[in-house]
Formats: sequence, structure tokens, C-alpha cells
Amino acid sequence: MKRLSIRASLRRLSARRSRTPEQLEALPRLSALSALEYEGQAVAFLNAFWNKGPTFSESPDLCERVWIYFTTVVGIDDVDGKKGCQLNEVHAHRVFEQLGRTMTVKEMRKVMKDIDQDFNNHVSLIEFLLYEFDVDWLDLVNSPQGDDGDAKLLKDAQRKLEAAKA
Repeated sequence: MKRLSIRASLRRLSARRSRTPEQLEALPRLSALSALEYEGQAVAFLNAFWNKGPTFSESPDLCERVWIYFTTVVGIDDVDGKKGCQLNEVHAHRVFEQLGRTMTVKEMRKVMKDIDQDFNNHVSLIEFLLYEFDVDWLDLVNSPQGDDGDAKLLKDAQRKLEAAKA
């Protein structure tokens, strides 16, 4: 078995983690999205890819998958539940197991390297969804999250919902 020197290992690691200037500029936006509670992350992901990428507007089944991932992550986050925003490696491993994708620790570590976009050794729901739907995180952070017309429609819908509840 060929052993790499420490210097070669570090070069491989830094090459994997190197970022373009555009990515460096966008990384704080990804971190901000990852810091939202799980529900906010799911909504941001659906909004970003509503009309492009997975195109959630045309596929209720894909929206259902996001809901399943959301509920699974919330159920596994035994510390923060719905108020949480990211899972450690052990909890992320449990998410994959609950979704029927059992893997060894070695395989999970490889997956973690692909999922963990901000290299904090935790997985947010956003990072998990990016991995699952195989979309670029730059597309996510550069996508609009609605406009003023959408905000008015949402307020109307919320007002009507509250009226219906009363």
C-alpha cells in the first residue's frame, strides 16, 4: 500500500477545499442559510429551485421528498428539534440510515466531505438537500427568494388562514 507524505496529504486536502473568488464571496450567504432553522432552510431550498434545477413547481413528488428529509432531520435532532439548524456527523449518519442508506463509517466520512460545504464538520438541512438533489450551492445562494408581489400574496394567504382559524 502506497503511503503519502504529510505534505502530499495536505496538498490534496487544500486542493479539495480551495475556492474560487466567486465561491469565497458567496460562502457567507451559504452560512447564513445554514444557520436558519430547519424549516427556513427547506423553504429557501424550495424557493431557490422552484423554477430551475429540480423544478419543484412541476413535481409534487420532489416537494414531498424535501418534506421527508425535513421531518427525518427534525426527528433525529434530539437536542434542538425543529429549532435546530445542523447535525453532527453521527446524527447525519443516522439520517442516512433512516432513509435506508446504511453505510460504514469510512463511507460516511467520504460522504461528509462531499456534503459539508462550509467545512464545519456539521451538516445543515440545506447541505443535505444540495447533496441529495445534486445541485450547485452557488445556484442556491444566488437564487431569488421571491419578490414584493410574492410577499403580498403570502401576507394575504396568512391573513386568510388566520381568519379561517378564528
